[in-house]
Amino acid sequence: MIGQSYLDEIYVGTAMGSRLIHRGLTRRLQVRPCPDLRQALITTTDPHLFTGAEFGAWTQVRSTGRLTRYGCDAYGFAMVAAGTMDLVVEAGLKAWDIEAAIPLLEGAGGLVTDWRGEPVGRQGGQVVIAGDRACLDHALVALKRAAH
Repeated sequence: MIGQSYLDEIYVGTAMGSRLIHRGLTRRLQVRPCPDLRQALITTTDPHLFTGAEFGAWTQVRSTGRLTRYGCDAYGFAMVAAGTMDLVVEAGLKAWDIEAAIPLLEGAGGLVTDWRGEPVGRQGGQVVIAGDRACLDHALVALKRAAH
């Protein structure tokens, strides 16, 4: 679950799918197609959290995308699941930052990998979230160079 209490939104994901509960109404969540990174709406918590090569990789992804927003934290994950954002790039995540979001994202058709394109697992670390495989693959071209 991801909650955005200010907006009265609760995002829930299970193996049976993902949904948004908003002011007593429920709707199914589905990522949107975005096969071209140049059209992607991208978010990260704070670009200053990237170090060295990570910052260079982030800058390449950000400069390719259509629009970037900062400061969303887990709400950015929820927006990918809801189909209003296309890509989230993060580094330095702890397990508790990402584990609960994985079922939400996958239940909406999203993808969650590390910067090598491998499953994130329980360690957190460098994470990329996408609603479209082609968009993820384009971002990974830059991110893989800084993956550790």
